[in-house]
Amino acid sequence: SHIVSVATAAKLFFCLYIIILPLSVWYFLHRVRPENCAYALFASALTFNQFVLMGNENFLSSIPVFFFFLGYWYRKRNNLDFHSWFVSSILLLLLYYCHMLSFTCALLVMITILLLEKRGVRDILRNTSIALPSLFLFFAWIIRIAMHGATQEAELTLLHRFPSWGEKIRQLVAGLVPFNASFKESKFLGYIFLLSILFMIGFSIWKTFRKQRDRIWFWTIAILFIFAISLPQILIILYPGQRVAYLAFLTASAFFSDKKIPRFCFLGFLIIFTFVVQIQVIRYLATTSKLISHIVAPFKEAPYEISNRHKIVLPLVLYPYTRTAFCHRAFEYYNLFNGGVNPHHCISWNFTVRYRMRFPAPHIYQPFPEKITNKMLETYDIIIVIGKDGYRGKELLDYLSSTGFTPVSENDMTVVLSKI
Repeated sequence: SHIVSVATAAKLFFCLYIIILPLSVWYFLHRVRPENCAYALFASALTFNQFVLMGNENFLSSIPVFFFFLGYWYRKRNNLDFHSWFVSSILLLLLYYCHMLSFTCALLVMITILLLEKRGVRDILRNTSIALPSLFLFFAWIIRIAMHGATQEAELTLLHRFPSWGEKIRQLVAGLVPFNASFKESKFLGYIFLLSILFMIGFSIWKTFRKQRDRIWFWTIAILFIFAISLPQILIILYPGQRVAYLAFLTASAFFSDKKIPRFCFLGFLIIFTFVVQIQVIRYLATTSKLISHIVAPFKEAPYEISNRHKIVLPLVLYPYTRTAFCHRAFEYYNLFNGGVNPHHCISWNFTVRYRMRFPAPHIYQPFPEKITNKMLETYDIIIVIGKDGYRGKELLDYLSSTGFTPVSENDMTVVLSKI
């Protein structure tokens, strides 16, 4: 924010992400299997995904680092001198800082390849030693959590469950192709895309076991998918299985068959699919812009002295609007513009993003009256409720009115309340 505004930084980030992601996959394929470099187009078709919609910048930034690391380490693994060890260690450390789940997947891929290649103990130790700096930070973080303990709120947040197989498959598909979650009219296109990927994977498996080749990458990718399916649904990081499956699908491009006819058909489909995706994205953004304008209209229409005098606004988003990408991250950047913190991240000390200061706030998925404490009511002078017709919306508004908050502006979706 000292160089450019937050909005400009976000635009720069996503522009770089769109460019660097296919380049990183191309670099990975060039190092691992040069004849498959054309499949880097596969990454271009998947740049717009569920994680972009939800604004998961940390995970998005980790994807290119994941493939740059795998490509570099795979090429240098047989002759890992000090320079190669140092560069691999720095890339893995950077991946750890980007996202811990991608870091875990990178370690899993590395160890799987070393074991399948039947390396000696000394060779395995030399290669895995590149993870020592990152693992030191990881275990230091674990020890810190163990020493401080987790709050009851965090414990409730981390409660997980293992969904049914059908629900798990739908989650993985939604992470790969956002149409199922955000473009309801394009579900058919999303499933056609998934079927084309499964066809390429199936055809490649058949060729692999027929010609006895590329079995190492087959088992490596299979282990990634097993890891994705076995992960529970943890609310705090939004379906980790989706993220592992996304990495697994992109990594599978190293396993795709290099036969001309299947490759030509699949790449042709990717070009058509990418073009259609761009059309759908433009339509989606236009529709979303109208929705956002409608949601924030009451806040903009609030009296000038209310909307400008107070810098910190508490947004409360009620179900089912929490499932909308924008509402899920509603007003996250608003408080950053004014030197505050995103209330949605203020759950407990170990899951808080401290930008400048910390303010108490309820969990984004449970903004019910029993979650609104007196401390919150004393801290915030303005509360904006998105989804007043949502689950327990009337009960929440009645409770806020009883504590001295009065509506100053509203429409059919949003209410702005102030205690002035």
